[in-house]
Amino acid sequence: MNPNNSKKGDGKSYYGFDSTGLEKAAAAAKYLDGSSNSKQAYELANKKEESKQLEYKENIQKLEIERTKIAEEERRKTVQYETDMGKRKAEYQVQLDLQKEEEMLRRKEGLREERRKRDEDSIAKQEQLKMNTIEYEYQRKQELKQIELQMERDEKIAMQEKNQEFLNKLFKSAEKEKRETMRQSLVTTFNLAGQGISTFFSSPKYIFKTAYLSAMMFGAYQFTKVAATMVGTGFMARFGRPSLVRQTSKLYTTNIFALPWLLMKRSWHRNLRRKESNLLEGVILNDELESQLRQISYAVVNRKKHFAPARNLLFWGPPGTGKTLFAKKLALKSGLDYAIMTGSDIAPLGGQAISEINNLFDWAEKSPNGMILFIDEADAFLRRRGGEEDLSELLRQTINSFLFRTGSPSYKVITVLASNIPEQLDNAVHDRIDEIVYFGKPSFEERKNMLMHYLVEFCQPPQTTTDKLKFFYKHPKSIYRGKKLIRMEGVDGEYISDIAKRIDGFSGREIFKMVVGWHDAAFSKPDPVLTPEFMEEILQRFKDQHAQKEKWTKSEEKILEKMV
Repeated sequence: MNPNNSKKGDGKSYYGFDSTGLEKAAAAAKYLDGSSNSKQAYELANKKEESKQLEYKENIQKLEIERTKIAEEERRKTVQYETDMGKRKAEYQVQLDLQKEEEMLRRKEGLREERRKRDEDSIAKQEQLKMNTIEYEYQRKQELKQIELQMERDEKIAMQEKNQEFLNKLFKSAEKEKRETMRQSLVTTFNLAGQGISTFFSSPKYIFKTAYLSAMMFGAYQFTKVAATMVGTGFMARFGRPSLVRQTSKLYTTNIFALPWLLMKRSWHRNLRRKESNLLEGVILNDELESQLRQISYAVVNRKKHFAPARNLLFWGPPGTGKTLFAKKLALKSGLDYAIMTGSDIAPLGGQAISEINNLFDWAEKSPNGMILFIDEADAFLRRRGGEEDLSELLRQTINSFLFRTGSPSYKVITVLASNIPEQLDNAVHDRIDEIVYFGKPSFEERKNMLMHYLVEFCQPPQTTTDKLKFFYKHPKSIYRGKKLIRMEGVDGEYISDIAKRIDGFSGREIFKMVVGWHDAAFSKPDPVLTPEFMEEILQRFKDQHAQKEKWTKSEEKILEKMV
């Protein structure tokens, strides 16, 4: 194959070199040579070449400047690095020096501590040796003292033995003389007695005188005994008190020196009773109950005028509804004495219960003014006989004794029974009752009036001069001691009515305790002021307590129903 041959249109030679560009350049050069602008084109090419050369030089200068900057930066970094390394070396050297100094100080401190410990140990050893020496000397002294005391005791014992021996000899001689004297006295006495008896029986006159004197002495002894019994019984009836009575308005004392004061106090009470006009003052009740109690009150007050016998009453209802309060008011303002006992006190007496019941009624019958005998929790011992409950024989006899003492009308003793469950009372006890009074839970108006009454009494300072005088009369010590009074702010009739609505089911005692709780809680503040906000806290607490008590009551009723 001929290497010079090539395909048409192929720009490559045999060796693979493309000559098309050279051919075009040669053609362009020929064209330029033949052109009129060839010179200008040449100059233009030269200028371009010069521009490229200048640009190249500038780039070289820039590179030189950049290289200089880089070299300068490298040099600066090197200097900075050398400076930092010098600083670090210096700091490290300083730290090494400080560590060496601290190590030296620690060693010195350790040496001083070891020296101090050695000194303390040495001092402690010296002190211990000193204490041991002192203790040894003290023990030695104690031993010497014990030896001396033992020697003294031995000497005393020896001396006492010698004295005792001497005294025994004296006693023996004295006893011997005493026996001899007594023997001679007895011989003389028997001789005289024999002579007297022989003389006495030889003369009937002496026998009559002796019998007469003996009878007179015996009669005087019996008269004195009866008189002392009567005086003691009268004294105890007037000034004594049976053990069953827990509270009474009747004077009683065991001290004779207190009698003048008690008698003067009795006179003052009687004058006070004469001044009392309203029998139901301070007792807040509904209209129906108040009318019934007013009839009972006036019947009790006027019974002496028409010589009517006393009537036995039964008060029943929930606890805290005013049964005991009315009994006290009735006794105080009717001129009668009152005595309060509890039925639960009977059972513990056992066999003495019958005699105590009789003593109680005897004592009440001897009251000169008459008496209201109030028996609280009467169902505790006057239970139904013959029921499912097994009563003891002693309790049955006690009930029989009570029924015997209340079987006939009395002109001096009004028996008032109080019970929460009157259906448990014996049928014979029901027969002794002349009138039954029910004390129920207070209504809305009663609760409102109670709140008003107790708030004015406990939580409002006296306003008028009369109220102030009554306050000082009731609390005389406040004249010189002073008494911090409570005032109310923001408590009006509308708010009290709202409280009365919300405490539905409260008893009178619970309302009283709630107002007293307001009174006491107000003193927890520096300025005792009673406000609605403060009252609400106490009110909520008492409502919770009331709800809890009702739960307990219901659970107790369920238990009783199961037992039945």
